[in-house]
Amino acid sequence: MYHISDIRKFIRCPRYYYLSKDNHVDNISYINNDEDITLLFAKKLGITDYYLGVKDDSPSRAKDEFNNYEWFIKARFEANGLRVKIPIIHRLKDSIDVYFTYYGLYPKDNELDFYRLDLEVLKLNAYHINNIFIIRLNEDYIYQDEIDYEKLFIIDRYLYSKKSKASYLLNDLLKYRFNFKRVIEQMEKFSLKDCKVVRKRMCKSGEICPFYHICYKDESSLDDDNILTLVACKNKYLMYKQGISSLKDADINLIEGSQLQYAQIMASRNNGLFYDLYPIKAFLKKLEARPISFIDFEWDRYLIPKYRGLKALDVVCFEFALYILDERGELHHQTFIGKGDCRKEFIEKLIAYLPKNGPIVAYNAYGAEVLHLKELARQFPEYIDSLNAIIYRFVDISKPFIDGLVYMTKMRGDFSLKSLVQAISNYSYDNLDIRNGMEAVNYFRNLNEFDEQHLENLKRYCSLDAYGLYLVYDWLLKLV
Repeated sequence: MYHISDIRKFIRCPRYYYLSKDNHVDNISYINNDEDITLLFAKKLGITDYYLGVKDDSPSRAKDEFNNYEWFIKARFEANGLRVKIPIIHRLKDSIDVYFTYYGLYPKDNELDFYRLDLEVLKLNAYHINNIFIIRLNEDYIYQDEIDYEKLFIIDRYLYSKKSKASYLLNDLLKYRFNFKRVIEQMEKFSLKDCKVVRKRMCKSGEICPFYHICYKDESSLDDDNILTLVACKNKYLMYKQGISSLKDADINLIEGSQLQYAQIMASRNNGLFYDLYPIKAFLKKLEARPISFIDFEWDRYLIPKYRGLKALDVVCFEFALYILDERGELHHQTFIGKGDCRKEFIEKLIAYLPKNGPIVAYNAYGAEVLHLKELARQFPEYIDSLNAIIYRFVDISKPFIDGLVYMTKMRGDFSLKSLVQAISNYSYDNLDIRNGMEAVNYFRNLNEFDEQHLENLKRYCSLDAYGLYLVYDWLLKLV
């Protein structure tokens, strides 16, 4: 028996599917959700009496009960070796309405084949489908004193493009059939040894595939300036196959010619380092005033807003670490960690700990710290002037690197703060109990269960990020 998740994996990559069967992947969701969302969707529909499917249900159970209920939630069905779970079904006189659920704002049209799979199984079970709906989150809803399920969710009839424009009417899915039997036959016919390693966009698109280092185990032994570290180059694997191993030997006819690629190639030709002196000096002028504050935030993202002023998928900042370089060149350290709805305390501690003047340094500041401060200003308008004054002082120290003004081959094409810190110093995250942001988030979600040592682990992780900002600043200063 196969599930939709199996077919998803197989279509994504056959090797990914077979490797996932034998290798457990421990994923921490970047979205905080401790509720049964489908049951919340049921509240939107006003459903009180319904059939409720449970894990490991026999597919025959829902069929046997079909004349006894008007509404069905999480009902299981099976056809031709494929088992599906339908979020919500409304039984009509001679047909059914199907409600899909989407744990986000705009369901994407690149997922339509997987909706077709569910519908195909229902058709093979002789159900006549009348209408198809999808229940999604309302981006404009703001939580007040209690959840208003009528306003939190939207009943929609469309899938959306990448630009969040309605692009596909769900009822049009009924015009097509999906012969998934052929896919299942392939899944049964082949095994891992039959699947060649084929590079696909999803190998390193977004988060790197958890099995990447199994498929490409030899890459870790390549030099720091290997051609595969060339960023945003669609032909780098072609060059690698042609025997071009180093950045310095890149075929100029096979690269896009961006400033960042230029920086990488020049670093390879200049003993591992390239920098553009005068633009870096101009950038550092923003950091001439003292004191200089170096700050890093940690936050959690909530699917369902649970605190006043939050929207769906808003974040709660729960920690910051701060280093202050004063006029005498001395560093001072402050941290804050909150529990639960700690937003107001976070704001007040931030205002209290930050100097009243001087630049504030962060990494990817406008995609993280500044963005979240603007959200806090919306949620707590009484602090808007203070927060805007802080926002105005931010300097994004990632800019010289992502703009191609400086590059070290030790970065191996990785422009994260962690990569920079480890490239320019002896500091490493490997010896910390928390090694990345998602692990920090997981600590926060379980904070009530943790002792002082766990709090210290959170402080050490966030503090190394903040101190890393100072290390990068100091390194740039010495460079010029």
